[in-house]
Amino acid sequence: MSVTIDHSPLLRRIAQTLSDLEQSGCVLHVSVANETVWEKSENGGEVKVRWLCWSVEIDGVELVSPKFEVLSPLVSLYRLKKELPSVFRNVEVIVDDDIEV
Repeated sequence: MSVTIDHSPLLRRIAQTLSDLEQSGCVLHVSVANETVWEKSENGGEVKVRWLCWSVEIDGVELVSPKFEVLSPLVSLYRLKKELPSVFRNVEVIVDDDIEV
């Protein structure tokens, strides 16, 4: 299934942030952890997650500081690298694994 803003609260947050900025030339930088980790959920149970960090910049100047999010362990770097540019067509999208958790 393709990534869509309609089905992802994370993508809706990113889209809203980009919309609020109302600037051209934005770069959306998304870093995704290669490995999944076990984390405690709000109800105290253990869940396996993949960490993601995103930020927005223009000409190397950070407009939105890094935001850390958790992903399903089924969402991979490869999938995001392939699908995010088609979701966020009005900005440059950089997807990498430059994240430490």
